[in-house]
Amino acid sequence: MNDPPTPAHTTPLAPEWREGDRVNWNSPRGNYGFTICIAGIVRKVQPRRVMIEVAQREAGRWRRHMRWVAAERLSPRSANVPALDDRTTDETR
Repeated sequence: MNDPPTPAHTTPLAPEWREGDRVNWNSPRGNYGFTICIAGIVRKVQPRRVMIEVAQREAGRWRRHMRWVAAERLSPRSANVPALDDRTTDETR
């Protein structure tokens, strides 16, 4: 009946991710809550952050970049993305 209040700093964590999982990152862009869905692969996992590898086209070539993102902004990905899932990209930064 009189349950203790839930501390404000406790938030539910996103599903547990494992290295190698294929994910979509809902990246915030601009104002008004716009997001862009970016394909990635999980490389490292921490309690609230996940390092993902994403591909970006630069000067006509695909390059891989590592990004630390909030775990709650990730969702599972099933579609194949050749720039990430095939080892044909040029370089990892």
